[in-house]
Amino acid sequence: MKKLQSSKENTVIKKLRRLASDNTPIDSELALMVLDDLSLDLTQLLEIASKPRQYYFAKKIQIHIINNLRNGYCPEDCSYCAQRKNLAEDNVAKESIFRYTDKTEDEVLKEAKHAWESGAYRYCLVSAGRGPNKKSLDYYLRLIKKIKENYPKMELCLSAGLLKNLADTKRLAEAGLNRYNHNLNTSPDNYSKICTTHTYQDRILTLELLQSAGISLCSGLIAGLGENSSDLVHLALELAKRKVASIPVNFFLPVQGNTVEQNEFLKKLEPDFCLRILCMLRLTNPQAEIRLAAGRELYLGERQSEALAVANSLFVNGYLNVQGSDLAETTKLIENLGYEIESYYTGGSSIKKDIDNSEEADTHDIIPALKIKTKEQLRPFHEENSLLSSLQTKK
Repeated sequence: MKKLQSSKENTVIKKLRRLASDNTPIDSELALMVLDDLSLDLTQLLEIASKPRQYYFAKKIQIHIINNLRNGYCPEDCSYCAQRKNLAEDNVAKESIFRYTDKTEDEVLKEAKHAWESGAYRYCLVSAGRGPNKKSLDYYLRLIKKIKENYPKMELCLSAGLLKNLADTKRLAEAGLNRYNHNLNTSPDNYSKICTTHTYQDRILTLELLQSAGISLCSGLIAGLGENSSDLVHLALELAKRKVASIPVNFFLPVQGNTVEQNEFLKKLEPDFCLRILCMLRLTNPQAEIRLAAGRELYLGERQSEALAVANSLFVNGYLNVQGSDLAETTKLIENLGYEIESYYTGGSSIKKDIDNSEEADTHDIIPALKIKTKEQLRPFHEENSLLSSLQTKK
């Protein structure tokens, strides 16, 4: 019996290795095995999944920095989100995040400068809400044009909800937008369990509009929302079918105010299984940018080093509402592993300064705490929250 099991394992591993060496996407049957067949050795899976990562991205890692343009006041009821609808009526969670409407253009441009000088390959503008109205769209268009004028080489991504028509989408492309983020998050079968104010199909239509306008797609998932392995595989293959360029992989963060119930899949999110999810996504989407997103610190901890054998990009300085590893900490992790940060900025990056001035930057001491961002972190260049400005002046 042991010999038969070993033979089966070797056959699957050989098939996975051959497909990975040819950069050929795996099918749903193999994808499910990568997730659930524990006879397939994780170390071997990581080594196999690293092959397309090395082929397309070599030893490079892209850093992404988020700018949360507008926080709270969202009419959608996505159960995992700290900005969800009706949160204001939740007596326990109503003070959980710092709320504000659109940042000033001056604030955003100052943050863009800081992101550029921090070595960001891509700067991600994110805004709460169902989708842009005319006023919001005009605001985004002005920001895109100004940022691209000042930093033409820095990739620019916008995440602003559902899009309704091709004309608006084309205006974003004409303004210089490189990429648009709109996560599918889970499978169509599971979607109604996590949101009732819009549908999975609404999100699919947004991706189709973006493709029609020639805007590169960023679309990923949140693991731990009550899905099963088949749901994850369905999502991975949907992203592959649409040739999604960038796949952010989020692991559910239990922020205050969320309504996600404890579920069996959430219990499975131990480091080994999280690494299997990353392997499955790489092997179904060999050419895609696989990004370590929210939850990497909490669920992977020190094993983020293994994850980077498969993923080729990550966020620094936190996510929408939650603090994450800072720039110095993450950069030290990357450099200690022998990877190279991919950046167009050559003017004496502040990355090195941040490392030299950080006594706490230690790749073996990644604290998996859930901390909500302060108002100073969310709006560092706001006139009332100029903490970052004062810190930079002292350096």
